[in-house]
Amino acid sequence: MVGVLRPRFSFLRRPQSSIRLRSALVSAVVVALSLGIGGSALVGFVYVSASATVRSGAEDRLRDLTTALAQTPPDQIDPMLLATDRTVVVVQILDENGTVVRASTGAPDIRVDNARGDADDRGIVPRGRHEEEGRLDSASVSTQNGAFTVLVGAGDGDADALIAKFAVLLALLAPVITAVAGGATYYLVGRSLRSMERLRQRVSEITAADLSERVPISERHDEITALAETMNDMLGRIEVGQASQRRFVSDASHELRSPLATIAGVLELGREDPESIDADMLDGTLIPEVSRVQRLVEDLLVLARADEGGIQLRLEDIDLDDIARNEARLLRTQCTHSVVVELSPTRVHGDHSALTRLLRNLADNAARHAESRVEISVRHDETWAYVEIGDDGPGIAIEDRVRVLERFVRLEEHRTRGRGGSGLGLAIVAEIVSAHGGEIVIGDRPGGGTSVTVRLPYSPGE
Repeated sequence: MVGVLRPRFSFLRRPQSSIRLRSALVSAVVVALSLGIGGSALVGFVYVSASATVRSGAEDRLRDLTTALAQTPPDQIDPMLLATDRTVVVVQILDENGTVVRASTGAPDIRVDNARGDADDRGIVPRGRHEEEGRLDSASVSTQNGAFTVLVGAGDGDADALIAKFAVLLALLAPVITAVAGGATYYLVGRSLRSMERLRQRVSEITAADLSERVPISERHDEITALAETMNDMLGRIEVGQASQRRFVSDASHELRSPLATIAGVLELGREDPESIDADMLDGTLIPEVSRVQRLVEDLLVLARADEGGIQLRLEDIDLDDIARNEARLLRTQCTHSVVVELSPTRVHGDHSALTRLLRNLADNAARHAESRVEISVRHDETWAYVEIGDDGPGIAIEDRVRVLERFVRLEEHRTRGRGGSGLGLAIVAEIVSAHGGEIVIGDRPGGGTSVTVRLPYSPGE
């Protein structure tokens, strides 16, 4: 019995948690990177959005003030236009001498400083009791009351605080989210691996002695279920192949037993009485049995090569009608039946030796079952070449016409070895036809009997 050596100590095996741990680590790293990249992008987006909001608010206030100032003196400007909020932190209206004539509540009495000395730039703006760097927008307007300059300062304090809070929150949540993702991956992969481990243990219990066992299939329609179904299909194919191999060996042994027993009996008789082995014994018993063993071994070798890698063909252009004519001539010398041929020039691209064996096996099979007549015909059309061999024997039942192409199959009424045949002839024919890309069909012969038609690709030649 063939077995599989397994390590006796558990530490010799790779830890089964390696895939689980690697998957969890990869998941954690991916989540951490995603949070880092996504968080940075989000912080940048929030900052840009906040800055745009501040800029828009300051520009809108500046535009409203200049519009109102063009129509109204500074002392009559609506106080709401001078009010401050989260965006606008200071408003000043200066005359042409730089004197502050109107301002928001809490604004200084002098012009708000500009850090770079030009308009529409960053500056130092007051915010409550302290000062901060913010956006400082200015615009000049000429009216009938004189020329005025409007300054609007917008602070970034709220936006910076919001962004800072968001960054801190993201920094606190990122490790938690990463740990949760890694733990969830570790748990889910562990569940999947447990299913795989149960599947592996079940497969390890199935031995060559009993391939009828199958792995259990869960009710969940997932990848593990698909794997289990595939493994069951594979076990089914292995079981069929093993059964076929055992049947092949058993049938071959059974076929060889009879001629070898006959040969052994003759040799035992010759050892006890050498004079009993005469020419009649050699020609009538020993030589035919040896020839029978030889043919059987040759057939077995052909089928074994076909199973191993297919029949190896030496392809060339062959006149199929010439092969049929030669086989018909040989058949007339070996049987007393009437051999009728109907041949038309037909060429195929194939192996001469294999096609000769094909025709010989079909002709011998027809002669073995015929009552008095064997018919051989070769013809073709534009695509296919046809070889048809018929006999006027008892025929083959429809349900047996596929089975007779299998190995060591002899129909019950023809199983007597007195009529010859090992049950391999038609199996070899089927292998040769398949190797040439053709088909074989067994049907009824008009008038009774069996007709075997082989179809091969036609080669018109030059």
